[in-house]
Amino acid sequence: MNNGFKKLAKTEQRYMAETLSEAFFGHDNFVYLIENLNKRKKSVTLLFQFMTKVINKFGKIYVVYEKNEAVGYITFMDDRKEKLGAKTVLLSNAIGNAARFWLSISHKERKKYLSYMKKYNELEHKKDGFIHLYYMGVKNAYKGKGIMGKAMSEALEYYKSLGYIGVCLETSDKSNVGVYKHLGYQIT
Repeated sequence: MNNGFKKLAKTEQRYMAETLSEAFFGHDNFVYLIENLNKRKKSVTLLFQFMTKVINKFGKIYVVYEKNEAVGYITFMDDRKEKLGAKTVLLSNAIGNAARFWLSISHKERKKYLSYMKKYNELEHKKDGFIHLYYMGVKNAYKGKGIMGKAMSEALEYYKSLGYIGVCLETSDKSNVGVYKHLGYQIT
């Protein structure tokens, strides 16, 4: 199969959520939010299940293949058109998934999550001419092989053809900064 943008069927969405969970559950923000490793794996999977539904409906998912297997995903949304929030969760039929995530974390973890989201929402996401990169994740066995960098270049060519001038993103994991710098991003 060829890399490209795709709307995902339900089974593909579950596979994507599992792949992203594997890629992200060790990131600083999730370790801070949910200290228990086993609980974190479950909760992060639940988070990506509802996020995948929302982005599948309102954004774009770039699927990266290796030997006909989906091994990575790059997700985008144009925040000027659709903002990630309660409305998009409801319209994506993801409310059940969001509720399962919310109930999987403790009161203390919810407070941390709300504090994190407040800071996240204070960031400027709506830049004219820019598409917002939400998640970029690859299966552990394929990390460091350059396939995601190549896929990101392909995805950006698509957005340039639509008139976008760049991509904006944010990361709370210090280990990502070097990866994004390597891909040509500037820290702002």
